[in-house]
Amino acid sequence: MYDGMQGYLQVIPVPEGKETSLTTINGKEFRGSLEFRRMAGSDITVINILPLEEYLYGVLPREMGGDAPLEALKAQAVTARSYTIMNIGKHGNLGFDLCPTVDCQVFGGYEWEHPNATKAVDETRGKTLTYNGRLASVYYFSNSGGMTEDVANVWGSNGYPYLKSCLLYTSDAADEEDS
Repeated sequence: MYDGMQGYLQVIPVPEGKETSLTTINGKEFRGSLEFRRMAGSDITVINILPLEEYLYGVLPREMGGDAPLEALKAQAVTARSYTIMNIGKHGNLGFDLCPTVDCQVFGGYEWEHPNATKAVDETRGKTLTYNGRLASVYYFSNSGGMTEDVANVWGSNGYPYLKSCLLYTSDAADEEDS
């Protein structure tokens, strides 16, 4: 199990009459199974393995908050699902697909799940964003300063004609225009 990608320990919970099987580590509960790997020169890496929709249950409340309006959460669910699918394998060299930080998407596991966010994921199950029949590359962020940036200015790519700079509407901006 040590010093390589070949060996690992996987813990697969057995349901005990509950709809959701959980595994607890250091007081935090997780859906799905857990894989423990020891990479050369590192501590133990714990990988949470779970279906896409259940992964999103733990992403939406961390990225947007569970108390956001349902329609906003649905939009976030579709965007987060699209991002996840486009980025499967982003950290494949480390033995997992996505990390739980802002480098990928913030994931909080079961403890962060919220009924409204779960409802949004369930009501948009399988829906993704596409452009010309292909899965769209999508990005989102917590703060824009009221305006997005053109993808060519951020990553030097002109391959996404749908990722253009735009002014975001805010109620503050409307109030300023009215005065």
